[in-house]
Amino acid sequence: MSKTHGKSRVRGIAVFVVLLALAISGYQTYKFSGQKTTIDTRTPDDIFRTTSWMYKSKLILSANEAGAIQKLSTIMNDFTRDVPVHSRETAKAGTYIFKVENSRLPELKSQISKIASITTSESFTDSSLVSTNVDLEEQRLESYRNEWATLDAIRLRSEVENRRMDHLNQMIRETIDKLERLQSADQSLLYVIVSPAGSNASLTGVIIYFVKKFAIYLLILAVAVMIVYFGVRLLMYLLAMLGIKGFGLDNALQNYSYRGYGGYGSYTGRYSYGNRSRKVKRIYKDKRANSEDEQEEPRD
Repeated sequence: MSKTHGKSRVRGIAVFVVLLALAISGYQTYKFSGQKTTIDTRTPDDIFRTTSWMYKSKLILSANEAGAIQKLSTIMNDFTRDVPVHSRETAKAGTYIFKVENSRLPELKSQISKIASITTSESFTDSSLVSTNVDLEEQRLESYRNEWATLDAIRLRSEVENRRMDHLNQMIRETIDKLERLQSADQSLLYVIVSPAGSNASLTGVIIYFVKKFAIYLLILAVAVMIVYFGVRLLMYLLAMLGIKGFGLDNALQNYSYRGYGGYGSYTGRYSYGNRSRKVKRIYKDKRANSEDEQEEPRD
């Protein structure tokens, strides 16, 4: 194979490697530029779901303003009178669970909307507390306690009476919990999730990320091509040592040459009809005899 053809093939492989590295780096940069800063919400989700409360509200906020987390945290602290049930924040995201008075909830949403966009707003009501009230639950609690005191006064209780006392203890605890929630019905348990509105990557960061990825993938692909090249050469060398020759594109191109029609005559000569030499019979005439015959003319 000629040196010119070899250089052209190497140049083509190099161009392919560069283009492949550019494509992979571009795809990775595209994914990176669309990423958002997120926060793990599994723990606050469990707390909000398992906490029993009369009224619950959930807000999902989207904010990109500088210092939005600090501003939102200050606003929420101003609207709650109790210690937050849950609070977790990063530079650009956060989760909060706290109690806020029902009457102040619209004002809180109005203050939040000045800093962040409210993408989702949900409200929940505990259905088990809708059909009851504080007076009714206080009467039930007193009845349970009186019955428990009557059973407790019995010195020798049966198994049925002991089981009834255990059941009364459970009902007393549940009734106290309902009373606490009913007495706090003027408050809502608010769950707030804050996340960035879009990608947090700047143009400079995207460019630096692309250059780094391009250099890494270009190096990886170049090393991979070299490994494949020398691996094939080593395989051909081993096959040649075993006596197996003629493999590979280079050998096929080197062993082939265009001969034209120079050997066509020898080819047809070797394979003539019947594979036998054709005998040619030659007849020689005497020139003097020919001249005498020409001089004699026929007579009438």
